[in-house]
Amino acid sequence: MDTEPIFYYDLATALKTPEAVTRLDLHFQELTEVPADIARFTNLTELFIWNNKITDLPDFLFEMKSLKKIDLSGNNITKLSANISKLTGIEVLILSWNQIKELPKEIGNLKSIKVLGLSNNELSRLPDEICNLQSLEELILGENPLLELPNSFGNLTNLKRLNACNCYLKLLPDSIGDLVKLEKLEIHQNHLNELPETIGKLQNLEKMRAYGNILTHLPNSICDLHKLRKLILYKNDIIELPENIGNLTNLSELDLNSNDLKALPDSIATLQKLKTVNFGRNQFTQAEMVKAQSLLRHTSINWS
Repeated sequence: MDTEPIFYYDLATALKTPEAVTRLDLHFQELTEVPADIARFTNLTELFIWNNKITDLPDFLFEMKSLKKIDLSGNNITKLSANISKLTGIEVLILSWNQIKELPKEIGNLKSIKVLGLSNNELSRLPDEICNLQSLEELILGENPLLELPNSFGNLTNLKRLNACNCYLKLLPDSIGDLVKLEKLEIHQNHLNELPETIGKLQNLEKMRAYGNILTHLPNSICDLHKLRKLILYKNDIIELPENIGNLTNLSELDLNSNDLKALPDSIATLQKLKTVNFGRNQFTQAEMVKAQSLLRHTSINWS
C-alpha cells in the first residue's frame, strides 16, 4: 500500500534530503520572504507558507513546475507578478488575507487550477481573463471591495462553488446562468437589489445564501431550481414570493426573517421536504400566520 508523502515542517530538516521533499509547511514562522532554498526542492508539490510576513513572491517560485498547491494566505502580499502564468500545473492557489489590489491578466493562463482563494484582499475588480479558467471548480472572492463581476463570468463552466459575500456587488451578470455545474452560491451581504432571471438556469444549485442585500422580489425563474435545498434570504426587503415557489420540491430550509412579506402563495404547501422556515420580523397579520401554519403543517416555523 502506498503511504502518504510526509510533511516537512522546518527547512533545515527538509534540506537534508531535498529530492524527497514533496510537501513543505512553513506557516507561522515570521518569514518576511520566501526562502531561496525552497528552489532546491525540485519535486515539491505542496507549499504552505500561510500566516507569515511575506510581501513579495520571488521569481524562482514561478519556475517550480511540480507545484500543484500553494497556500500564501495571511501574509502582506500587495501584488502578483505576470510570471504567475508559469505555474501551469497549479491546481490550488490560496492568496486570501493579503493586501492585493489587482490581479494580472496572466492569471487567466492557469489552465489546471481548480481552487482559487482571493478573499479578504483589496480587489475592486477582476480582470476579464479570470474567466478563462476552464478547470476552476471553486472561487473564493468574499470580503473584497468588488463592484462587479466580469460580463463573461459564465465562461467558468466547471465552477461548483462561488463565494462572493461581503463585497459591494450591486448586480450579477446575466451570464451567471451559464454556470451550469454550480452547486453552492454565496452572495450574501452585498448591495444586490435584484437577481437575474438567468439564475433559474442553475439546475445543479443546492445552496444559496443571499441574505443581507436589498432584494425586493425574487425572479420567477428561481422556482426552476429543482435541486435547491437551502435558500437563505433574511435581512432583505422582499415583499412577496413567486407564485410557483412550490416548485422547489427539494427545499428543506428557507430563511426569510426580516423582510416585508405580508402573505404566502398557496403553492408553498407543496414543499413536502421543507423542515424549517423562518418568517420572523415580517408583516404578517395574525390571520396570515394561521394560514401559513395550515399550509405548512409538517414544517417547523419560527416567527421570532
